[in-house]
Amino acid sequence: MDEKRRYVMVGTGMRAMTYIDALAGPHSDTSSLVALCDSSSIRMAYHADRMGRMGNDVPVLYSASGYERMLEMENPDGVIICSVDSTHDQYIIPALNRDLEVIVEKPLTTDSGKVARIHDALTTSHGRLAVTFNLRWADGPRKVRRLIEEGGVGQIHHIHFEHFLNLSHGADYFRRWHSDKNQSGGLLVHKSTHHFDLVNWWLDELPRSVFCHGALRFYGESDARTPAGNPGRFHLDLHGNEALRELYLKAESETGYIRNQDVFRNGIDIEDTLSVLVRYRSGALLNYSLIAYSPYEGFRVSITGDKGRIEYRERHGHPVDAGSGGEVSAPHWELEHTRPFSPSDTGHGFIKEGGHGGADPLLMKQLFGGTPGGVDPEGRAAGFYQGAASMLIGAAANESIQTGLPVSIDSLFSFPHADRLRDFVQ
Repeated sequence: MDEKRRYVMVGTGMRAMTYIDALAGPHSDTSSLVALCDSSSIRMAYHADRMGRMGNDVPVLYSASGYERMLEMENPDGVIICSVDSTHDQYIIPALNRDLEVIVEKPLTTDSGKVARIHDALTTSHGRLAVTFNLRWADGPRKVRRLIEEGGVGQIHHIHFEHFLNLSHGADYFRRWHSDKNQSGGLLVHKSTHHFDLVNWWLDELPRSVFCHGALRFYGESDARTPAGNPGRFHLDLHGNEALRELYLKAESETGYIRNQDVFRNGIDIEDTLSVLVRYRSGALLNYSLIAYSPYEGFRVSITGDKGRIEYRERHGHPVDAGSGGEVSAPHWELEHTRPFSPSDTGHGFIKEGGHGGADPLLMKQLFGGTPGGVDPEGRAAGFYQGAASMLIGAAANESIQTGLPVSIDSLFSFPHADRLRDFVQ
Protein backbone atom coordinates (compact mmCIF):
# COMPACT_ATOMS: atom_id res chain seq x y z
CA MET A 1 0.00 0.00 0.00
CA ASP A 2 1.20 3.49 -0.81
CA GLU A 3 2.43 5.63 2.06
CA LYS A 4 -0.26 7.63 3.81
CA ARG A 5 -0.74 11.26 2.93
CA ARG A 6 0.11 13.48 5.89
CA TYR A 7 -2.16 16.41 6.75
CA VAL A 8 -2.01 19.25 9.25
CA MET A 9 -4.99 21.30 10.36
CA VAL A 10 -5.44 24.92 11.40
CA GLY A 11 -8.61 25.87 13.28
CA THR A 12 -10.09 23.23 15.59
CA GLY A 13 -13.66 24.32 16.33
CA MET A 14 -16.78 22.23 15.74
CA ARG A 15 -16.46 22.02 11.97
CA ALA A 16 -12.98 20.54 12.31
CA MET A 17 -14.51 17.42 13.85
CA THR A 18 -15.84 16.27 10.46
CA TYR A 19 -12.29 16.11 9.06
CA ILE A 20 -10.72 14.75 12.23
CA ASP A 21 -13.26 11.93 12.50
CA ALA A 22 -12.77 11.08 8.81
CA LEU A 23 -8.97 10.96 9.09
CA ALA A 24 -9.01 9.13 12.42
CA GLY A 25 -11.71 6.71 11.28
CA PRO A 26 -12.74 5.49 7.81
CA HIS A 27 -9.83 7.09 5.94
CA SER A 28 -7.03 6.36 8.39
CA ASP A 29 -5.69 3.78 5.94
CA THR A 30 -4.89 6.43 3.28
CA SER A 31 -4.34 9.60 5.30
CA SER A 32 -3.18 10.76 8.71
CA LEU A 33 -3.54 13.97 10.69
CA VAL A 34 -0.12 14.69 12.14
CA ALA A 35 -0.51 18.17 13.67
CA LEU A 36 -3.06 20.72 14.86
CA CYS A 37 -2.74 24.50 15.06
CA ASP A 38 -5.10 26.74 17.02
CA SER A 39 -5.30 29.67 19.41
CA SER A 40 -6.59 27.29 22.11
CA SER A 41 -4.47 24.52 23.60
CA ILE A 42 -7.62 23.27 25.35
CA ARG A 43 -9.43 22.69 22.07
CA MET A 44 -6.45 20.96 20.51
CA ALA A 45 -5.99 18.73 23.54
CA TYR A 46 -9.62 17.62 23.33
CA HIS A 47 -9.23 16.58 19.70
CA ALA A 48 -5.88 14.92 20.34
CA ASP A 49 -7.37 12.89 23.18
CA ARG A 50 -10.28 11.78 21.00
CA MET A 51 -7.90 10.73 18.23
CA GLY A 52 -5.84 8.73 20.69
CA ARG A 53 -8.93 6.97 22.00
CA MET A 54 -9.81 6.09 18.39
CA GLY A 55 -6.46 4.28 18.07
CA ASN A 56 -4.53 6.99 16.19
CA ASP A 57 -1.19 8.60 16.84
CA VAL A 58 -1.59 11.79 18.84
CA PRO A 59 -0.91 14.85 16.65
CA VAL A 60 1.68 17.49 17.47
CA LEU A 61 0.09 20.71 18.77
CA TYR A 62 1.10 24.21 17.61
CA SER A 63 -0.08 27.61 18.78
CA ALA A 64 -1.80 29.96 16.33
CA SER A 65 1.44 31.90 15.88
CA GLY A 66 3.26 28.68 15.01
CA TYR A 67 1.52 27.91 11.72
CA GLU A 68 4.49 28.38 9.40
CA ARG A 69 6.73 26.60 11.89
CA MET A 70 4.28 23.68 11.75
CA LEU A 71 4.57 23.58 7.95
CA GLU A 72 8.35 23.56 8.21
CA MET A 73 8.65 20.99 11.00
CA GLU A 74 5.97 18.55 9.85
CA ASN A 75 6.57 18.79 6.09
CA PRO A 76 2.98 17.70 5.32
CA ASP A 77 1.40 16.76 2.02
CA GLY A 78 -1.60 18.93 2.70
CA VAL A 79 -3.25 21.51 4.95
CA ILE A 80 -6.88 21.54 6.14
CA ILE A 81 -8.17 25.03 7.00
CA CYS A 82 -11.14 25.36 9.36
CA SER A 83 -10.26 28.72 10.90
CA VAL A 84 -12.38 31.88 11.08
CA ASP A 85 -13.40 32.78 7.51
CA SER A 86 -11.54 36.10 7.39
CA THR A 87 -8.25 34.34 8.17
CA HIS A 88 -8.40 31.67 5.44
CA ASP A 89 -6.08 33.57 3.11
CA GLN A 90 -3.42 33.84 5.85
CA TYR A 91 -3.13 30.04 5.83
CA ILE A 92 -3.91 29.26 2.19
CA ILE A 93 -1.13 31.43 0.73
CA PRO A 94 1.84 30.07 2.77
CA ALA A 95 0.67 26.53 2.02
CA LEU A 96 0.42 27.20 -1.72
CA ASN A 97 3.84 28.83 -1.61
CA ARG A 98 5.12 25.45 -0.39
CA ASP A 99 3.29 23.63 -3.23
CA LEU A 100 1.00 21.82 -0.81
CA GLU A 101 -2.51 20.47 -1.25
CA VAL A 102 -4.92 22.90 0.46
CA ILE A 103 -8.40 21.93 1.63
CA VAL A 104 -10.37 24.94 2.84
CA GLU A 105 -13.80 25.06 4.41
CA LYS A 106 -16.27 27.20 2.51
CA PRO A 107 -16.27 30.12 1.99
CA LEU A 108 -12.94 30.48 0.18
CA THR A 109 -12.41 33.83 1.90
CA THR A 110 -14.39 36.99 2.72
CA ASP A 111 -13.53 39.77 0.23
CA SER A 112 -12.30 40.33 -3.31
CA GLY A 113 -8.85 41.59 -2.29
CA LYS A 114 -8.15 38.28 -0.57
CA VAL A 115 -9.45 36.39 -3.60
CA ALA A 116 -6.89 38.18 -5.77
CA ARG A 117 -4.03 37.41 -3.38
CA ILE A 118 -4.97 33.73 -3.22
CA HIS A 119 -5.16 33.64 -7.02
CA ASP A 120 -1.68 35.17 -7.32
CA ALA A 121 -0.28 32.48 -5.03
CA LEU A 122 -2.11 29.72 -6.90
CA THR A 123 -0.78 30.77 -10.31
CA THR A 124 2.82 30.24 -9.19
CA SER A 125 2.18 27.14 -7.09
CA HIS A 126 2.39 23.45 -7.93
CA GLY A 127 -0.09 22.82 -5.14
CA ARG A 128 -3.83 22.18 -5.37
CA LEU A 129 -6.71 24.05 -3.74
CA ALA A 130 -10.06 22.41 -2.90
CA VAL A 131 -13.07 24.24 -1.45
CA THR A 132 -15.53 22.00 0.39
CA PHE A 133 -19.05 22.68 -0.90
CA ASN A 134 -20.99 19.98 0.92
CA LEU A 135 -24.40 20.42 -0.72
CA ARG A 136 -23.08 19.33 -4.13
CA TRP A 137 -22.84 15.86 -2.59
CA ALA A 138 -26.40 15.67 -1.17
CA ASP A 139 -28.99 13.44 -2.88
CA GLY A 140 -31.60 16.06 -3.74
CA PRO A 141 -29.32 18.68 -5.34
CA ARG A 142 -27.63 15.90 -7.33
CA LYS A 143 -31.02 14.83 -8.75
CA VAL A 144 -31.69 18.44 -9.77
CA ARG A 145 -28.31 18.57 -11.50
CA ARG A 146 -29.01 15.34 -13.41
CA LEU A 147 -32.38 16.61 -14.65
CA ILE A 148 -30.73 19.79 -15.91
CA GLU A 149 -27.89 17.83 -17.55
CA GLU A 150 -30.46 15.63 -19.29
CA GLY A 151 -32.17 18.69 -20.77
CA GLY A 152 -35.16 18.52 -18.45
CA VAL A 153 -35.73 22.27 -18.49
CA GLY A 154 -33.84 23.28 -21.62
CA GLN A 155 -32.16 26.69 -21.54
CA ILE A 156 -32.53 28.05 -18.00
CA HIS A 157 -33.89 31.58 -17.79
CA HIS A 158 -34.88 32.03 -14.14
CA ILE A 159 -34.17 30.56 -10.70
CA HIS A 160 -35.99 31.47 -7.50
CA PHE A 161 -34.22 30.31 -4.32
CA GLU A 162 -35.75 30.93 -0.87
CA HIS A 163 -33.72 29.90 2.15
CA PHE A 164 -35.05 29.97 5.71
CA LEU A 165 -33.07 29.34 8.90
CA ASN A 166 -35.02 28.47 12.02
CA LEU A 167 -34.86 29.99 15.49
CA SER A 168 -32.26 27.44 16.60
CA HIS A 169 -29.82 27.22 13.69
CA GLY A 170 -30.48 30.76 12.50
CA ALA A 171 -30.03 32.26 15.94
CA ASP A 172 -26.69 30.51 16.32
CA TYR A 173 -25.06 32.79 13.73
CA PHE A 174 -25.89 35.73 15.98
CA ARG A 175 -24.43 34.13 19.13
CA ARG A 176 -20.93 33.61 17.79
CA TRP A 177 -18.16 35.22 15.74
CA HIS A 178 -20.26 35.02 12.57
CA SER A 179 -22.21 38.05 13.81
CA ASP A 180 -19.16 40.23 13.10
CA LYS A 181 -19.08 40.92 9.37
CA ASN A 182 -15.34 41.63 9.46
CA GLN A 183 -14.80 38.02 10.48
CA SER A 184 -17.47 36.20 8.48
CA GLY A 185 -18.53 38.46 5.62
CA GLY A 186 -22.08 38.11 6.94
CA LEU A 187 -24.55 35.40 6.03
CA LEU A 188 -24.29 36.18 2.32
CA VAL A 189 -20.65 35.09 2.38
CA HIS A 190 -20.56 32.50 5.14
CA LYS A 191 -23.90 30.73 4.76
CA SER A 192 -25.34 31.60 1.36
CA THR A 193 -22.14 30.58 -0.38
CA HIS A 194 -23.63 27.05 -0.13
CA HIS A 195 -26.59 28.10 -2.24
CA PHE A 196 -24.82 30.42 -4.63
CA ASP A 197 -22.49 27.55 -5.38
CA LEU A 198 -25.40 25.19 -6.00
CA VAL A 199 -26.88 27.59 -8.54
CA ASN A 200 -23.46 28.13 -10.18
CA TRP A 201 -23.06 24.34 -10.33
CA TRP A 202 -26.54 23.74 -11.74
CA LEU A 203 -26.11 26.46 -14.38
CA ASP A 204 -22.42 25.64 -14.92
CA GLU A 205 -21.59 29.30 -15.49
CA LEU A 206 -20.34 32.50 -13.88
CA PRO A 207 -22.36 35.36 -12.39
CA ARG A 208 -22.16 38.77 -14.09
CA SER A 209 -23.80 41.29 -11.72
CA VAL A 210 -25.47 41.46 -8.32
CA PHE A 211 -27.97 43.75 -6.59
CA CYS A 212 -29.08 43.34 -2.98
CA HIS A 213 -31.18 44.75 -0.17
CA GLY A 214 -30.53 43.60 3.40
CA ALA A 215 -31.33 44.53 6.97
CA LEU A 216 -31.08 43.40 10.59
CA ARG A 217 -34.77 43.12 11.54
CA PHE A 218 -35.09 40.44 14.20
CA TYR A 219 -31.83 39.93 16.09
CA GLY A 220 -29.60 42.61 17.56
CA GLU A 221 -30.89 45.43 19.74
CA SER A 222 -34.52 45.27 18.62
CA ASP A 223 -38.08 44.66 19.75
CA ALA A 224 -37.96 41.05 18.64
CA ARG A 225 -37.96 39.73 22.21
CA THR A 226 -41.70 40.29 22.54
CA PRO A 227 -43.00 38.43 19.46
CA ALA A 228 -40.33 35.77 19.85
CA GLY A 229 -41.44 35.03 23.39
CA ASN A 230 -39.08 34.36 26.29
CA PRO A 231 -35.54 35.49 25.34
CA GLY A 232 -34.28 32.59 27.46
CA ARG A 233 -35.27 30.28 24.62
CA PHE A 234 -32.35 31.71 22.68
CA HIS A 235 -29.82 30.65 25.30
CA LEU A 236 -27.54 27.83 24.18
CA ASP A 237 -26.66 25.26 26.85
CA LEU A 238 -22.91 24.75 26.51
CA HIS A 239 -22.82 22.50 29.58
CA GLY A 240 -25.20 19.92 28.11
CA ASN A 241 -23.21 19.16 24.96
CA GLU A 242 -19.78 17.54 25.34
CA ALA A 243 -18.23 19.08 22.23
CA LEU A 244 -19.52 22.59 22.98
CA ARG A 245 -18.39 22.29 26.58
CA GLU A 246 -14.91 21.02 25.76
CA LEU A 247 -14.23 23.20 22.69
CA TYR A 248 -15.70 26.50 23.85
CA LEU A 249 -16.84 26.73 27.47
CA LYS A 250 -13.59 25.37 28.90
CA ALA A 251 -11.55 27.50 26.49
CA GLU A 252 -13.23 30.83 27.36
CA SER A 253 -10.62 31.84 29.92
CA GLU A 254 -7.82 31.01 27.47
CA THR A 255 -9.20 32.65 24.31
CA GLY A 256 -11.69 35.25 25.56
CA TYR A 257 -14.16 33.95 22.98
CA ILE A 258 -17.76 33.67 24.24
CA ARG A 259 -19.60 31.05 22.21
CA ASN A 260 -23.06 31.80 23.65
CA GLN A 261 -23.56 35.55 23.28
CA ASP A 262 -26.93 37.29 23.58
CA VAL A 263 -28.55 37.31 20.13
CA PHE A 264 -30.36 40.54 21.05
CA ARG A 265 -27.23 42.43 22.07
CA ASN A 266 -25.99 45.68 20.59
CA GLY A 267 -23.12 45.55 18.09
CA ILE A 268 -24.29 42.82 15.70
CA ASP A 269 -23.57 44.11 12.18
CA ILE A 270 -24.70 41.27 9.90
CA GLU A 271 -28.14 41.08 8.28
CA ASP A 272 -30.87 38.55 9.07
CA THR A 273 -33.23 39.57 6.22
CA LEU A 274 -31.84 39.52 2.66
CA SER A 275 -33.01 39.74 -0.93
CA VAL A 276 -30.53 39.29 -3.80
CA LEU A 277 -30.83 39.55 -7.59
CA VAL A 278 -28.07 37.94 -9.68
CA ARG A 279 -27.66 38.08 -13.47
CA TYR A 280 -25.52 35.36 -15.05
CA ARG A 281 -23.42 35.64 -18.20
CA SER A 282 -26.07 33.74 -20.19
CA GLY A 283 -28.72 36.22 -19.05
CA ALA A 284 -30.30 33.80 -16.56
CA LEU A 285 -31.65 35.52 -13.44
CA LEU A 286 -31.48 34.34 -9.84
CA ASN A 287 -33.80 35.74 -7.17
CA TYR A 288 -32.41 34.69 -3.77
CA SER A 289 -33.78 35.43 -0.33
CA LEU A 290 -32.72 34.49 3.17
CA ILE A 291 -34.37 34.96 6.54
CA ALA A 292 -32.70 33.75 9.74
CA TYR A 293 -35.74 33.63 12.06
CA SER A 294 -38.20 31.24 10.43
CA PRO A 295 -40.40 28.89 12.53
CA TYR A 296 -38.96 26.01 10.50
CA GLU A 297 -35.88 25.41 8.36
CA GLY A 298 -35.20 24.46 4.78
CA PHE A 299 -35.21 25.91 1.29
CA ARG A 300 -37.34 26.05 -1.86
CA VAL A 301 -36.03 26.36 -5.40
CA SER A 302 -37.81 26.75 -8.72
CA ILE A 303 -35.83 26.49 -11.96
CA THR A 304 -37.61 27.54 -15.14
CA GLY A 305 -36.33 27.13 -18.67
CA ASP A 306 -37.74 27.05 -22.18
CA LYS A 307 -38.54 23.32 -21.98
CA GLY A 308 -39.75 22.84 -18.42
CA ARG A 309 -39.61 23.66 -14.73
CA ILE A 310 -38.15 22.00 -11.66
CA GLU A 311 -39.48 22.72 -8.18
CA TYR A 312 -37.31 21.40 -5.38
CA ARG A 313 -37.98 21.69 -1.65
CA GLU A 314 -36.14 20.64 1.50
CA ARG A 315 -37.71 20.66 4.96
CA HIS A 316 -35.13 20.26 7.69
CA GLY A 317 -37.48 20.05 10.65
CA HIS A 318 -39.38 22.21 13.11
CA PRO A 319 -37.70 23.08 16.43
CA VAL A 320 -39.76 22.22 19.49
CA ASP A 321 -37.74 24.78 21.41
CA ALA A 322 -35.33 27.32 19.91
CA GLY A 323 -32.53 26.32 22.28
CA SER A 324 -32.97 22.57 22.09
CA GLY A 325 -32.79 21.80 18.39
CA GLY A 326 -35.48 19.14 18.87
CA GLU A 327 -37.55 18.32 15.78
CA VAL A 328 -41.05 16.96 15.25
CA SER A 329 -40.82 16.07 11.55
CA ALA A 330 -38.28 13.95 9.71
CA PRO A 331 -36.05 16.01 7.36
CA HIS A 332 -37.06 15.31 3.78
CA TRP A 333 -36.90 16.57 0.19
CA GLU A 334 -39.46 16.77 -2.60
CA LEU A 335 -38.98 17.34 -6.31
CA GLU A 336 -41.50 18.09 -9.08
CA HIS A 337 -40.52 18.22 -12.75
CA THR A 338 -42.99 19.60 -15.27
CA ARG A 339 -42.73 19.96 -19.06
CA PRO A 340 -45.13 22.11 -21.10
CA PHE A 341 -48.47 20.39 -21.81
CA SER A 342 -47.40 17.30 -19.84
CA PRO A 343 -48.17 15.87 -16.39
CA SER A 344 -45.61 16.38 -13.66
CA ASP A 345 -43.10 13.81 -12.49
CA THR A 346 -42.54 13.84 -8.74
CA GLY A 347 -40.02 12.38 -6.35
CA HIS A 348 -39.24 12.56 -2.68
CA GLY A 349 -36.94 11.11 -0.07
CA PHE A 350 -35.71 11.47 3.48
CA ILE A 351 -32.57 13.47 4.08
CA LYS A 352 -29.90 11.01 5.17
CA GLU A 353 -28.11 10.94 8.47
CA GLY A 354 -24.58 12.28 8.54
CA GLY A 355 -23.38 15.85 8.17
CA HIS A 356 -25.27 17.95 5.62
CA GLY A 357 -27.77 15.21 4.87
CA GLY A 358 -25.24 12.47 4.24
CA ALA A 359 -23.12 14.72 2.02
CA ASP A 360 -20.15 15.06 4.35
CA PRO A 361 -19.15 11.36 4.32
CA LEU A 362 -19.15 11.40 0.49
CA LEU A 363 -17.12 14.59 0.43
CA MET A 364 -14.61 13.14 2.90
CA LYS A 365 -14.29 10.03 0.74
CA GLN A 366 -13.53 12.16 -2.31
CA LEU A 367 -10.90 14.13 -0.38
CA PHE A 368 -9.25 11.32 1.54
CA GLY A 369 -10.42 8.03 -0.01
CA GLY A 370 -8.61 5.55 -2.21
CA THR A 371 -7.57 8.27 -4.67
CA PRO A 372 -7.63 11.48 -2.63
CA GLY A 373 -8.74 14.42 -4.74
CA GLY A 374 -9.53 12.15 -7.68
CA VAL A 375 -11.73 13.11 -10.61
CA ASP A 376 -15.46 13.01 -9.87
CA PRO A 377 -17.71 12.15 -12.85
CA GLU A 378 -20.54 14.34 -11.50
CA GLY A 379 -18.33 17.42 -11.37
CA ARG A 380 -18.87 17.91 -7.65
CA ALA A 381 -15.25 18.66 -6.74
CA ALA A 382 -14.68 22.41 -6.41
CA GLY A 383 -11.50 24.43 -6.59
CA PHE A 384 -10.42 28.06 -6.47
CA TYR A 385 -12.58 29.38 -9.33
CA GLN A 386 -15.72 27.68 -8.03
CA GLY A 387 -14.99 29.01 -4.55
CA ALA A 388 -14.37 32.50 -5.88
CA ALA A 389 -17.50 32.51 -8.07
CA SER A 390 -19.69 31.64 -5.09
CA MET A 391 -18.06 33.91 -2.53
CA LEU A 392 -17.96 36.91 -4.86
CA ILE A 393 -21.76 36.87 -5.22
CA GLY A 394 -21.93 37.41 -1.46
CA ALA A 395 -19.18 40.04 -1.50
CA ALA A 396 -20.89 41.90 -4.35
CA ALA A 397 -24.21 41.72 -2.49
CA ASN A 398 -22.57 43.20 0.62
CA GLU A 399 -21.22 46.07 -1.47
CA SER A 400 -24.62 46.60 -3.07
CA ILE A 401 -26.28 46.87 0.35
CA GLN A 402 -23.84 49.63 1.23
CA THR A 403 -24.07 51.59 -2.03
CA GLY A 404 -27.63 50.87 -3.14
CA LEU A 405 -26.24 50.07 -6.61
CA PRO A 406 -25.72 46.92 -8.69
CA VAL A 407 -22.19 45.51 -8.58
CA SER A 408 -20.35 43.90 -11.49
CA ILE A 409 -18.48 40.71 -10.61
CA ASP A 410 -15.75 41.73 -13.08
CA SER A 411 -15.15 44.85 -10.97
CA LEU A 412 -14.19 42.58 -8.08
CA PHE A 413 -12.20 39.89 -9.87
CA SER A 414 -11.40 39.11 -13.50
CA PHE A 415 -12.05 35.46 -14.31
CA PRO A 416 -10.12 33.88 -17.19
CA HIS A 417 -12.24 33.01 -20.19
CA ALA A 418 -14.00 29.65 -20.07
CA ASP A 419 -17.21 28.42 -21.68
CA ARG A 420 -18.28 26.54 -18.55
CA LEU A 421 -17.45 26.89 -14.87
CA ARG A 422 -16.44 23.22 -14.76
CA ASP A 423 -13.77 23.90 -17.39
CA PHE A 424 -11.58 25.72 -14.89
CA VAL A 425 -8.74 23.51 -13.70
CA GLN A 426 -9.11 22.48 -10.06
